[in-house]
Order: sequence, then C-alpha cells, then structure tokens
Amino acid sequence: MSSLRRTPSRRTISRVSRQLLAAALLALGLLPNIAAALPAADFDADGISDATSVAVDENGDLAWSCRLSSTQVEQDLGMFGAEGDGIILGHWNDDTTPVLGVVYKNDATDSVTWEVADGQTAVDFGTPEDLLIAGADFDNSGKMDPAVVSRNGAKLTWTIKYDLLSGLETEPVAQAFAFGVVGEKPLFVNYDGTGDWLTLLSQPRLGSYALKFLNPRTGIRRRTAITKAVGRAGRPVPVAQADGSDLLVFAKVARGATKLFTIAPNGAPMSTASIAAVGTLVVGEYDLSQPGEEVGVATASATYVLNPVTRVALTITRNASVPVDEVNIIALSGEEDSVINGCVPEKPSGGFVWKPNSDTSYFAVAVMPGSIEGQVKKVEVFSKRGALVKQLTYYGCGNPDSNGKRCNFKDFALTGADYKRKYGGIILKVTLKRGCRSYSIPNPAVRVD
Repeated sequence: MSSLRRTPSRRTISRVSRQLLAAALLALGLLPNIAAALPAADFDADGISDATSVAVDENGDLAWSCRLSSTQVEQDLGMFGAEGDGIILGHWNDDTTPVLGVVYKNDATDSVTWEVADGQTAVDFGTPEDLLIAGADFDNSGKMDPAVVSRNGAKLTWTIKYDLLSGLETEPVAQAFAFGVVGEKPLFVNYDGTGDWLTLLSQPRLGSYALKFLNPRTGIRRRTAITKAVGRAGRPVPVAQADGSDLLVFAKVARGATKLFTIAPNGAPMSTASIAAVGTLVVGEYDLSQPGEEVGVATASATYVLNPVTRVALTITRNASVPVDEVNIIALSGEEDSVINGCVPEKPSGGFVWKPNSDTSYFAVAVMPGSIEGQVKKVEVFSKRGALVKQLTYYGCGNPDSNGKRCNFKDFALTGADYKRKYGGIILKVTLKRGCRSYSIPNPAVRVD
C-alpha cells in the first residue's frame, strides 16, 4: 500500500538555498539552462559529482552540504530530515538539480514515508521491516524509481513504484516480482545499459557465490558465478561505465586499507586495487578525464577516489560528516538480516571497553575480551534511533591485560568526539556466530569499561 500526500511535513524545507545557488551559477555562466542527464550529486551541473555529506545538529536535524567541483567552494544545501532517517539523494523528478530526500518510519501508519525536498511530496511506501532500494532507474526514464524488498515466508518480493517521487497527482504504475530468498542480498545493477535490473548476491552452497539478475522490463534472467574471494567481500556497489552499463565493485577492509575487486556483470574480472583508507564507500562521476564513474572511500577529512577501470586515483579534501551518494540500500529496522532491537542493549561489562581514541590509530576503538576470539561475525555502530552508522574493522587479538588477550575493532575515520557531535549516544552491536550482544554508550566521547 502507498498513499500520496501533497502537503509538507516537518522535514520539508523551502528550496530557496538551491534556487539562489542555481541563479548565481547561471549568472557566472557555470550552469547551463537546459535539462540534461547529470550525476545524482551534481549540484553545479558541470557533469561532476560534488562531494556531499550530512551532519546531525544539536536539535537532531540533518544539515546537508557539499563541495562544488566547479569552484571548490563549500556549499550549504539546507536542513532536511532528522537523525535516524535514511538518505535518498538523487534525480527524483525532472529538475536538473539533485533533490534531497529521506525515508523514515511513520509511526501513525506503521509504514515508511519517502519524502523529497520539493515542498510537496511525501509518500508512504513499504514497512519498516522492508529493505528499501533508492537510486535505481528501473524503467530508464531518467528518474529514480523507489523499490522495497519484503519477506514472504522464506521468499523475497520486490515492489517497484515507477517515478513515485516525481510529483505525480495519481497513483504510480507498480510492479511486483517474486525474486530471491531470505539470506540473499538485494541490490541493483544496470546489466546492459538499458536500465537497472533487480540483482541478488547469493551463496548457493558453502564456499560458492553467485549473482542473480532479473530485467523488470522483459522478465529475462541471468546468473553469474563469482569467485570465493570476491563473494566474501559482501554486497557490491554498481559503478557505471561510459556506455551506461555497470561494473560491480566489491570492497573488503583489511589492516587499515580498502581492497577493491571489480568485475563485469558476466563475472569477468576487471581489476583489483587498494585504497589506503577505511571509511564509507561512495560512487560518483568524480573525474571527467576518466571513462565512467569512480568509486571512493570517504573519511572525515577526505574522499579517496579511484577509477575501477583505469585505476587512476584522485583525492578530494574536505571536512565531511556522513558521506552521501547515489546508491542507497536502507534497512530502517537496523539491518536486513537481524534487527537491532532483537538484541537488547545492556551496560558494558565482562571486559568490554569503548575508547574514544585508540592508542595507535587515534580514532575510536571497541575492545572485546579475548574469550570471544573467533566467535564474532561483525561489530557495528548504530545511532540511538537504530540507524546503522557503520561496521568497525577487526584488527586482531593481543596485548593481554590481567583478563587475558583483548580483541580490537577499530574505526579509521571517526573519534569518540566525532560520534558524540554527529549522533549523540550510540549503540554498539556485536553479532556472534551464535547470538548477539548490544551495548549502550550514552557519551561516546568518554571511555567506557
């Protein structure tokens, strides 16, 4: 079910700041007064993605900003959304300027509201338990199409609502597809340059990985086997080539660096590269001298960009908060495989330590007792409202104290003070091979043990 609402909510702001920006750039001759296909985060219409981020202010509202690639000037994009909202930046309507957007749980209807900053469009679509797909253009119209992936027993059902946030006065065209089973990871990929396909990362048997594709326009299906090393890296991101089709980039963090495996949708290996940084993976058109889009790792101080085909690197220096790009797969319940409130937060105990600054890397670190070595699948940071912030990097067990070995899970981008400023209190979730633990940290700027 979905419903169209044509009145702004508390999250909707005026577009004055973006209109003033466009007018100024037009006057300087930097913005063409034509409609054109632009990258999702291109606010100055020069064909290059502008490094964009959001920060949570003292009132819990989202402050958006970017660095304009044409002038290298920091631009305030305005206030839109609240702490815990999912981010859905992109071309949702016919406007040449990207539209800020958020998704959030509507407690009144127990549904998910998709809202964009056009002053009028807020649409209920999906439930908080669904996986939300934002950034795909399934009908190749030039406008993004929201989709949700729901569980129906052991099976997955995808529902697409075409051009849902484009300002329609009537209900949009919708399609539903039975595609996938629980445990497979949904994403989207432009397989052949004609529009995005429904895509799944699958593990059909132990040690075996595959990608499955479904064309929503024709019903054609494809399947590609991928290597064990690539599959273990987890859900990939789609990175566009010059012809409009996507490559798939898998990222794996190890020892303070991000290793990138790039393959074609048919499984053909394209490149392997490494970025000497750990942070949030972003995708965009950052370097017009190189073919297709780039993939980057965004940290608190810079975004390290790499073209997956040519492996040409670029560094964008800026003080960013939470990075934003065009590929957004969101689980408002916390994550798609296990819900954070299914693991009740407790007070830290039993050798757990939160350190706002690591003794060796400066950034935040969670220290676990050595007794859990080999039992931890992942350690994640959530906001107080249950929104996933990031996964920490395992950095080994050692340095024994009176209680034995200690296992370290590090952040290489944010300090405890950064977490406090951006999110207030946080929740640390430790997913074990059997069960989970969750720790509430009201003030991540101070040590907790």
